[in-house]
Amino acid sequence: MAKASKKGKHRQRTERRYEPQAATNAWFTRILAAAGSIAMGAGVYSQIPSLRPEDAAPIAASPWLLGGGSVALAVALWFGTSGDAVIRVGDPGVGIDDGKTVRRIAWHAVASVSLGGGAVVVEGKDDEGKSLKIRASLKTQADAAGAIVHEARVRVPAVVGVPEDATTYIEGAGHAHAPEPLKVVGRACAASGKSITFEQDARVCGRCERVYHKASVPAECECGEALAASPAAATS
Repeated sequence: MAKASKKGKHRQRTERRYEPQAATNAWFTRILAAAGSIAMGAGVYSQIPSLRPEDAAPIAASPWLLGGGSVALAVALWFGTSGDAVIRVGDPGVGIDDGKTVRRIAWHAVASVSLGGGAVVVEGKDDEGKSLKIRASLKTQADAAGAIVHEARVRVPAVVGVPEDATTYIEGAGHAHAPEPLKVVGRACAASGKSITFEQDARVCGRCERVYHKASVPAECECGEALAASPAAATS
């Protein structure tokens, strides 16, 4: 955990997770899933003698009901869950979550936020310095797209090239999530380039999360946040 100053208070970092909405009509997906489940149930009921009345003969088409129902249910599940990845937006920046790892572009590393191909596109570099492009579809990830543009306008407005009416920000959308602690040891000071050896030597900008060495904190961060008058927020 990096401290802002000896007298500074810790500020809890936050972000929100945005699940993609299915591009396929939701009612179609539900009906397909229900039909598949019913067909599978009928097929299983007919195939297992102990489930049928003694005088009831098995349904001749039961193998087809079981097989067809399984396929229909699988297709419904695929439509309902496949597609775009989970997007995280918050203090750490914009991230793409594949369920195992999260790749993020910190706000200070965002090169551009644009609109193209029916999506809000964030371009920049991840924590390892590798180029990364994150797309938030206006059709299946509208809440994430709105959150990205809203946060970017507050934190790094100079790189935002999205029209005012292109997205809608819905406060409270998505799911609140505590991000991983910000790692500052080994990072280079954004002002002097000096490597940060101890956590207590780090000062972190609360707006864009640039990291500075305590001996080289400027009066104002590159993003415009005042650092001298208002010490950089601590992270956790």
